[in-house]
Amino acid sequence: MHPILFTSTRCPHSLKTSMFLTERGVAFHRVEVDMKSKAHQRAPYTTQVNPNATVPAMFDREVKLGTALDIMLYVDRRAGDRPLFPEDAPQRQAVLTWIDKADRDFWDVSHHLYWQVIEPPADGPDAAEVARLNAKGHALLAKLDAVLDGRAFVMGDAITAADIALLPWVYGYKRFDLFAGETAYPNVRRWRDALIRRESFTSNYKVAGEPLEDFLARRVVTR
Repeated sequence: MHPILFTSTRCPHSLKTSMFLTERGVAFHRVEVDMKSKAHQRAPYTTQVNPNATVPAMFDREVKLGTALDIMLYVDRRAGDRPLFPEDAPQRQAVLTWIDKADRDFWDVSHHLYWQVIEPPADGPDAAEVARLNAKGHALLAKLDAVLDGRAFVMGDAITAADIALLPWVYGYKRFDLFAGETAYPNVRRWRDALIRRESFTSNYKVAGEPLEDFLARRVVTR
């Protein structure tokens, strides 16, 4: 029986989690949670799936997990060889630090620019906030570009959870012209373009699963 992964095509955390499972060779059943209608914030999702009201979540038999990091760590411990969290303690901590930076700083730019530029407030974007977020985005990309100088991946020659955690946010930055100019951040571009060619990205990006309502109705019927 495959794990059940609750995801949303609107959620970068869902993308990184499904990418992680694919990179680790773990087959799963995907269930789509409609975040646009805020299905993740109300019953039955909060009562039957994840009381944290967040996506993604995962069921693996009796085990229920409600955060992307918990899912990735759980899968990595059980998926055999070639872990995506390094066994070396300092390197493992470095990967966890990158994941935290992705979830805080890279998320901050992507999430808040989206609500300023793509779906702005009724009274229009806050110019000062847009300027702050753009400056922060460029600073993050410059730092990542320096780290990737001479490296295929963030930690060196092998892909890790750090790359998977960063990619959805960086890939989404194209919506905000943070890659303006053909020569801006060449190492990030090379890294990004290599990752989006991987099967783990192409088989999961914007892929919707079974609708949540159908999945829950089927579970009730078959109990």
